[in-house]
Amino acid sequence: MENNLTNALGAISQKLGTNLKLDYAEEYCNSNQHPLKRDVQKIIVAGSSVCPLCESIRKSAELSREQSEIHARTTHRQVHDFISENSLLSDKGLLQAGFKNYNVQDTNSEAGVNKQKAIKAFKHYEAGNAFNTLFFGMPGVGKSHLAMAMLRSLNEAKAGEAKCLFIKVDKLMNAIRETFNSGYTGDKNEMYYIQLLLEADYLVLDDLGAESGSLDRNSKATDFVHRVLYTVLDGRQDVGTIITSNLAEEELPEIYDTKLVSRIRKDNYLIEFIDTDDKRIKSIELD
Repeated sequence: MENNLTNALGAISQKLGTNLKLDYAEEYCNSNQHPLKRDVQKIIVAGSSVCPLCESIRKSAELSREQSEIHARTTHRQVHDFISENSLLSDKGLLQAGFKNYNVQDTNSEAGVNKQKAIKAFKHYEAGNAFNTLFFGMPGVGKSHLAMAMLRSLNEAKAGEAKCLFIKVDKLMNAIRETFNSGYTGDKNEMYYIQLLLEADYLVLDDLGAESGSLDRNSKATDFVHRVLYTVLDGRQDVGTIITSNLAEEELPEIYDTKLVSRIRKDNYLIEFIDTDDKRIKSIELD
């Protein structure tokens, strides 16, 4: 009991920023906050009688509340920054891609229609629906841009409550292969990367097919690629996954086995580019 009183007085003294002279009041406290310690004599602090044990309990609750708030803010920031801290992409500028800067001249064009389809898919994800969004089409038409726009919009809409991740598939495979080298000294391995992708609430798998050298449409995916992609997609059947590819949908079975294609196509929402020109091709003038 004496230790509790001493600690409580120290807490009060520290808060008030003064050295207390211990003056006891004539009153005693039998608050329900400390049912096992009865008849606690109050003390005089700044002209008021205070129960040191009640004050200690109040201070402990206040400290606990502050620590909980700090933890919540830290967790919120970690979740919000998951996309920038863990994404694997070649062009960091893609992190600035959004719906507003996906410019289309004609809203009725294929690009304009597909932009609206991407916005619709984002809204369904935001509402809690789970499905795969598949972007197919030639390079440079804006598939990755729209996929990132969806992801960034979800990152903001979910306000730090959902982890978003953008993964360029060939960079993922290269990162995992690097851990197989005998001279590798890092602490990451194949399971680390798989768990990272499974942990994401919303995931973009960008440029599917490039990891297999399949741009020439002649290369089959290796057992290693199948193992990684199947494990990820099989574990993500109840959450949102966005996939972009330069392949056409009908070419998937030429590259991947039936089980993997089934996971890719499961509950899919197709956004296909057929007539849109390559937005990367621009002529410039030099002084």
